[in-house]
Amino acid sequence: MYSRLKGLVLCIVALLLSSCSTPTVINLPSQNFDQRVKYIVLHYTSQNLEQSIQTLTMPSDFSVSSHYLLTPPQRPQGSQILRLVDEDKRAWHAGRSYWHGDTELNYTSIGIEIVNQSGCSDNLLALGNSPAFYSACRFDDFPDQQMDAVVKLL
Repeated sequence: MYSRLKGLVLCIVALLLSSCSTPTVINLPSQNFDQRVKYIVLHYTSQNLEQSIQTLTMPSDFSVSSHYLLTPPQRPQGSQILRLVDEDKRAWHAGRSYWHGDTELNYTSIGIEIVNQSGCSDNLLALGNSPAFYSACRFDDFPDQQMDAVVKLL
C-alpha cells in the first residue's frame, strides 16, 4: 500500500512540475498571411468502405490520402464523416492537378473522398476520348443521406 501511495505522490508531483514549466500562449494575430485553402476537391473512391480506408490510410507504392472520407449510410442516422488528415496538413488526393492556372492542388485544397463503388473498366486507355468511354463506366447514385453529410461537411 505504501509503495502505491508513494508512486501516486511522485506522479502528482511530476505532473505539477511539468505543468508549471509550460509557457503561456498569447494570441497576437498578424495581418501578414494568406489563405492556404483555395479549393475543395470532391472525389469518389470507386471502392467499398474497407478498401477505401485501406487505400487512404496505409502506405503503399502509390500512397494517397484525403482530409475526409464519407462512409455510405450504414445506420438510420446516415453517413459518417471520418477525418483522416487535419485540414492544416497537406493530404495527397489531387495528384498532378491543374485548375484555373494553379497546379499541385494538394497544397491549396481540402480533399473529400466519398465512398462509392462507381468505376470504369480497365480497357479505358484503348477507348481514348470516344463515346465508348462512357459506356465502359458505371456511375452509381449517391444515397441522399451521404449527400446530406457532404453538404453538412462543406
